Amino acid sequence: MRVVGLISGGKDSCYNMMQCVAAGHEVVALANLQPAQSGEQDSYMFQTVGHEGISLYAEAMQLPLFQETTQCKTTSHNSLSYQPMDEDDEVEDLYRLLKRVKEECDIQGVSVGAILSDYQRVRVENVCSRLGLISLAYLWRRNQKLLLQEMIQSGIHAVVIKVACLGLQPAKHLGKSLEEMYPHLCELADKYGVNVCGEGGEYETFTLDCPLFHKHLKIDSSSVCTHSDDEIAPVAYLQLKQLSLVEKTNGTLVNQPVVDHSTLYVERLTAKVVPTETKAETCVRPCGPYLWLSISKPLIVSPESTAEDIMLDMKNTLLATDGSNNSQAILVYLYLRNMQDYAVINAAYAKAFASDLPARVCVQLDLPHPLLLRMDILFVNTSNNDVSISHLHVQSISHWAPANIGPYSQACKVGDVIFLAGQIGLVPGCMTLVPAKIEATVSLDHVISVLKVKGSDLSHILQGVCYCTSLEAVQYAQMAWQKAAGSSLYCPIAYPLVSGLPRGANVEWHFIAVTKEHTVTYNHSAKLEVGLVIQTLSAACSLAKVECIQLSFAPLATAAETITIPHQDLPTANLVQIYQPYTSPMPLKDKTSCDSAMSVLHTCGLWSMGNPLTIQALLIKQCK
Repeated sequence: MRVVGLISGGKDSCYNMMQCVAAGHEVVALANLQPAQSGEQDSYMFQTVGHEGISLYAEAMQLPLFQETTQCKTTSHNSLSYQPMDEDDEVEDLYRLLKRVKEECDIQGVSVGAILSDYQRVRVENVCSRLGLISLAYLWRRNQKLLLQEMIQSGIHAVVIKVACLGLQPAKHLGKSLEEMYPHLCELADKYGVNVCGEGGEYETFTLDCPLFHKHLKIDSSSVCTHSDDEIAPVAYLQLKQLSLVEKTNGTLVNQPVVDHSTLYVERLTAKVVPTETKAETCVRPCGPYLWLSISKPLIVSPESTAEDIMLDMKNTLLATDGSNNSQAILVYLYLRNMQDYAVINAAYAKAFASDLPARVCVQLDLPHPLLLRMDILFVNTSNNDVSISHLHVQSISHWAPANIGPYSQACKVGDVIFLAGQIGLVPGCMTLVPAKIEATVSLDHVISVLKVKGSDLSHILQGVCYCTSLEAVQYAQMAWQKAAGSSLYCPIAYPLVSGLPRGANVEWHFIAVTKEHTVTYNHSAKLEVGLVIQTLSAACSLAKVECIQLSFAPLATAAETITIPHQDLPTANLVQIYQPYTSPMPLKDKTSCDSAMSVLHTCGLWSMGNPLTIQALLIKQCK
C-alpha cells in the first residue's frame, strides 16, 4: 500500500519505514509536526528535539515533506483513551496533517515508530480510524535489546541528541552513535531497568543515515542546552544549528532489503513443530458482580435485520435486568451458522459495541435450523468503584501480535482476571494465515504475547478452549499445547470441533487467566463409571476467587445404550446448578441421537468433539 512516514527525525520512525519497505509497502511522503517555538517543546506525543533537521531529512530521502505547526497542547494526558474534543489538541494537529497528506498523495497507511507507548499508539490509531487509514507499527512490543541491535546492523546511523536519565551524562554521551551507546544502554537496562530504546524518555536520537537515504546528513554545528544539571540524572539536548547533505561514497542504498519479520516469524515457529425447529431465546444468569446473557435468533427476513434485532434485544434485556445501566460487556462469544454472514453481523455488532470494546470469540457452528446466530455475553457491574477494568485494543499492524480484525479488544482485564479474545494463526506483520501445520503454534504464540502485556503467562491460565475445524487440527493443537504448557499441562483445555473460523483458519485459541501475583493450582483425576471414562481437570486461584472445572466423558465400547452424566461427585454445587438442565439421560444408541445431544451442548455454549464429550464451567466469586 501507499504509506506516509510519520517522522520525528529519530531512529524509531526511520526504522519502521524500513520495515514497511521490507513488507512490500511504498513510502510516498513524509509527515512531521513542527513545534511553534524553536528549541525543544514538551509533548506527550512527539519528539520535538532535532526538528531543525527535518527538511534535510526529507531531502535525503527525496520525498515530499508535509508539515503542520503544533503548540504541543494536550487536553487528555491523564487518560489512555482519546476522543476529539479540542481543535487545538496536538492530536487534532496530527489529524489535519494526515488528512492533507491523504488528499494530496492518496495514501492508505501510516508508518508509526511506536514501540511501547499505549498513549501514543491509541491516539495515532484514533486519527487513522477517522481517516480510513491503516496504522503500520512494526516495532510495537518488540524486545528492545534485540530491536536496537537490529537497527544498528541494518545500517541506521543515528546519534544521541538528548539525555534524561540516571547513567547518561551530557558531556559524555551527547553526539554518540547508537553503535557506541549500545553496550552502555544494555548495562543501564540490567542495573536500573532503563528502556534500551529510550521508550521512557531516557534519550532521543537523530538519524543521519539509513538505507533509505540517497544522501547522508552531517551535523556541522550544534550547542548543548541544559534543562537540568541534576547530579544524578541531568537533562540536556543538542540544538542542531547547522546541517548539510553529503553524497554517499558507496552509492545509494535506497530500498535495500531489511529483516522481514513476517517471514522470520513463520520460520521461527515452524522449527518448533513436530509433525430441529429453534425459536428465539434469551437467557439471563446473574453470578455475583457478573451477568451472563445468552441470546439466539432465527433468520426471519435477512441477516442484517436479524443481527440488528439481536443487538436491540441485548440492550433491552440488559436494561430490564440492570436498571442502573452500570454493566459493561467484557467478553462475547459470537456463534454464527455461516461465516459468510460475518460482514453484515459484524456491522450491527460494531454499532452495539462502539466503545470499551469487549474481548470476543467468533466461530461458525452447526446451529439448529433456522438459527442464524447466538451471542453469549459476560457483563460486569461497574457501580462498585473497587472494580478496575482495562482493555488492550491494538489496531496497528506490527510484529507483536495480530491487529484487531474486528470491533473487539485483544484482552479485557477485570481486577486480576484476564479475558482473552480468540487468536488465530495470522502473521502479525502482513495479516496473512500461516500454513495449517503451524497455525496452532503461531496462534498460541500470539496468546503468550497478549498475556505478557496484561501481566500474565501460560502458567496462570484458568480455562482454555481451542476451537478446531478437523481432528488433524486438534492433534496439532494438542502438540503445540504440550510443548508450551510447562507447569500448566493439566490446565482445563477443551478442543471442540467447529465448522468454520474467521479468515478460513483451522485453529482458534481462547483463554481466561489471572495475573502473575496469584498462584494457580491444577488438579487432575480420572475414573470409570457407568460405561464412561470420566476425566476431571480443574484450575483454582483462591486469592482471585476464581475456579474452572472441566469434565470429559469418553464412552467405552461396552457402554449402555442410555447413560446418565453423573453429578453427585462434582467438585462444586455451582457446577451442578449451572448444568442441571443438561444432565438428564442422553441416548447414545446411534449417530443421530448422539449428534442431537451435541447440538444441544453447542447451542448452550458448551463444547463437545464427539469423543470425548467435554463440559467446562468457570466460577468467579468476585472481581478481585
